[in-house]
Amino acid sequence: MLLIDAVPLASLSGEDMAQAEAWLGEEERNRLSSISRPRRRTQFLAARWLARKRLSMLMNEHPGTITIGSQPGSPPSLSVDHLFLSLSHSPDWAACAIATHPVGVDIEQYAQGRAIRAMAQWVCNEQQQALLDTLNDEAAERCFRAWWTIKESWLKFHAAGFDPALMAKIAVLPSTADLATTLSLSLNTSTTLSVCSVPGGLVDATLPCHDGDEQYGLWQLSEER
Repeated sequence: MLLIDAVPLASLSGEDMAQAEAWLGEEERNRLSSISRPRRRTQFLAARWLARKRLSMLMNEHPGTITIGSQPGSPPSLSVDHLFLSLSHSPDWAACAIATHPVGVDIEQYAQGRAIRAMAQWVCNEQQQALLDTLNDEAAERCFRAWWTIKESWLKFHAAGFDPALMAKIAVLPSTADLATTLSLSLNTSTTLSVCSVPGGLVDATLPCHDGDEQYGLWQLSEER
């Protein structure tokens, strides 16, 4: 089982945010108290509001009784052994993935004017950089955004911290859904969501509303940048 969902922050009401804060556990409250920027606090609350809403349906429990571990430097965790959780946010979105197997999710929102090819030198291998050089700016942006979110979701899947050198070693090959270990979706023209999972874990996944086709892939880790 794999459930993936995303929500625009603008769609959440003041009541939703109040609920999100009321449902927090002690670890999450400590994390929230350390966040000073209002936008970042909203993102933190929105991701946990979305996760608890979906977990509540899956577990048939009230959202306020669901414990989400929130240790600094560690991915979110659940107190039940049969479910795994991953969370992500971008400037205007929050996302979650809930599965019966390890999973990682990342969401990325396009920032106009960002130096994609310069960033690619940081987190992409030479072959990926060469491919971007053959594309126009729009196509290069779409391609890079998919790679970035796949690489970020891979780090979350492996409970690894942000590591550009490691990200540069991650390659993605096209795959069918039954064998895939990665999935990328365009939620709209400016936002991409990707998931990393176990082989076969993406089959029959419940997906959020998105534009275009699902892009399935297989990640590979190389020793070469």
